[in-house]
Amino acid sequence: MNTAATDPKPQPRGVAPYDAIYPDGQQPHPRPSNPPPVPPRPRPAPITPIPSLAEVEPEEVEWLWPGRIPYGKFAVLDGNPNVGKSTLSIDIAARLTTGRPMPDQTDPTEPADVLILNVEDGQADTIRPRAEAAGANLNRIRVLHTCPYTSEDGIPRTRPFQIPRDLGHLRNQIGLHGARLVVIDVLNQFIGRASDTYKDQDMRNALGPLVDLAATTGVAVLALRHLTKGHRDNANAMFSGSGTVGIIGIARSGLVAAPHPTDPDAYALASTKNNLSRRPDTLQYRLVDAPDHKCARIQWGDTLELTADELLIPAGQTKGGQARDLIRERLANGPIPSTELRQAAHDREISDRTLKRAKQDLGTKSTRQGYGPDGQWHTQLPDT
Repeated sequence: MNTAATDPKPQPRGVAPYDAIYPDGQQPHPRPSNPPPVPPRPRPAPITPIPSLAEVEPEEVEWLWPGRIPYGKFAVLDGNPNVGKSTLSIDIAARLTTGRPMPDQTDPTEPADVLILNVEDGQADTIRPRAEAAGANLNRIRVLHTCPYTSEDGIPRTRPFQIPRDLGHLRNQIGLHGARLVVIDVLNQFIGRASDTYKDQDMRNALGPLVDLAATTGVAVLALRHLTKGHRDNANAMFSGSGTVGIIGIARSGLVAAPHPTDPDAYALASTKNNLSRRPDTLQYRLVDAPDHKCARIQWGDTLELTADELLIPAGQTKGGQARDLIRERLANGPIPSTELRQAAHDREISDRTLKRAKQDLGTKSTRQGYGPDGQWHTQLPDT
């Protein structure tokens, strides 16, 4: 007898039939008579080829300040308090608003507006006097430190500007005024509380949208930072700015302002990083009084044969500092043959170029003693 049509469907061992567990009328979830259809699997996205470099149109980098501040990129300016970072940024902004050439340049710039993010300095008593002393077109500079928003109860309010939360407002202001430079003074003041400036991923998440904003609007972004407390223990000036190294990693250009190593009344602006051109020369500058405006302004000087590392490392630890110490030591009792001084420098692995620069810094004099083949050049300090 064939019982296949009448026998109940065999159940797995140890599992009771559904109707045995839930008698008629007691099932908490009756069996669906029409189960929902299974959605079709999504089709894979078509594979598109990646364009080759031959299909990419080359573009030249556009510079606000050649070799130092590029348009459409993120750059940083590092320095301790009292070296004039804010005054430097105002000087650069003032030149842009009036079309004057940048320091060490001869070509004028295209006049444009500037946006300054600043929460530390007062607009009336600090920022405007500095801008006037720098010769800025005040109609082209605007200061931003808050962002408007509408609260849950529908009331318009303002809140402190934060990156990246409020970059939409910054983008709107850039488009409204045609700004070409955004100065962030200082960067840490505008990073949201949810981001830790010493965590690399936090900073990349926060600054990535800012980098995109610069690229899509063509604006130059210059962010100011303080130096870390242990910057003198760091042999590389590139990594001396506050916050994670990811910040300088994102930047396409880095600058540092520091006191001049031998002139107590002067400072220097040096390049710590440049991904887009050759590294520019170090420039000397001074902070001079602007009595009509009761503030300081920048007075630019000559180029210097100093690197950013030499500016930040204590003088005795750099080759330049070692060369100056050597000259003072060997010439303390009077002139010595120049060949003897040169050999002493080589013994300490000090190059001829570094020795020459140190002699210039100290103002040494060279005199020839003797005549004919027995004559020798001697080096002496200026007061001997």
